[in-house]
Amino acid sequence: MKYFFTIVLQFTIKAIELYNEAAEKGQIDSIYNLGYCYEHGIGPEKNEVKAFKLYEIAAMKDDIKSIYNLGHCYECGIGTEKDKARAFESYKNAAEKGHIAAINDIGYSYEYGIGTEKNEYKAFEFYEKAAMRGHIDSISRLGNCYQYGLGTKENVIKALELYKEAAEKGHIDSLNKLGNYYKCGLGTKENMIKAFKLYKEVAEKGHTNALYDIGYCYERGIGTEINEVKAFEFYKKAAEKGHIRSINNLGYCYERGIGTEINIDKAHEMYNLHEVKSDKVIKEEDDRNIWNMLINQLVECEFASEKVIPTYHPYNSNVIPTKEEIEEFDEDNRKWRVDLPTL
Repeated sequence: MKYFFTIVLQFTIKAIELYNEAAEKGQIDSIYNLGYCYEHGIGPEKNEVKAFKLYEIAAMKDDIKSIYNLGHCYECGIGTEKDKARAFESYKNAAEKGHIAAINDIGYSYEYGIGTEKNEYKAFEFYEKAAMRGHIDSISRLGNCYQYGLGTKENVIKALELYKEAAEKGHIDSLNKLGNYYKCGLGTKENMIKAFKLYKEVAEKGHTNALYDIGYCYERGIGTEINEVKAFEFYKKAAEKGHIRSINNLGYCYERGIGTEINIDKAHEMYNLHEVKSDKVIKEEDDRNIWNMLINQLVECEFASEKVIPTYHPYNSNVIPTKEEIEEFDEDNRKWRVDLPTL
């Protein structure tokens, strides 16, 4: 094994030497490759400033990969200061030249207003372009557009089809969303057992939302037998990854002795952590995302005071909450235990 790594290292060093020689002669691919090596510390010591400069040189020579990577550098502050507007322009330039990941990123920029004005119709248009060329993230994001009516009419059946397509191509988040669809009976028949199996498959890959979902299934006996010890274990795993609802539910488990011994100090610790994190998320979250999440998800809230908010489900109920009710719900959401399926 040591011999193998020695050979690989020698090969890498030789490749870097050749890239340097070719780059000095103005060979565009080598300039890009050398920039990539500096960005990721492959061969030479990691140097993001050099990487940025090399991408810039190759981009000026119209190298599409370098134009795209330049956008990534501007977006993330790699070797230069963060500049969302410049990142958007670089992505747009690469997209116009047919770079498929750039087309997806332009859609994302339009959806969230990053470096440009928010435009959900244009976001949908770019996701659709990239999805038609097989870009997996775009297929999933297109499903999201149909699910929430972003830039197009809501169509849960179409969303389900797209999530299935992306899942078949290995998109983990889409696989988890399929679990939600089977659990809530969106665009398909309700199938708790299938939902649980999908959550379990995704959770085994470390997907944070799926870890929470599996915990919720074990706690409530959804698609499986109730197992409070496993529920606690999965909430804990998700909480360790920063999952807000899991932190809150973990506090509830400590408070009520669900799957663990009662520990009021730990419960308070979890509740306080949940409040800090959820307040931060709520401040950063776009109003449209909050509204759509609450309207489109099967919502069941159980408060310690035994106050219960009715279940809202736009696909099987005529009960639609008012904006005032949503705002009141959101205020309570910061203080009480909330179980929201992650669609």
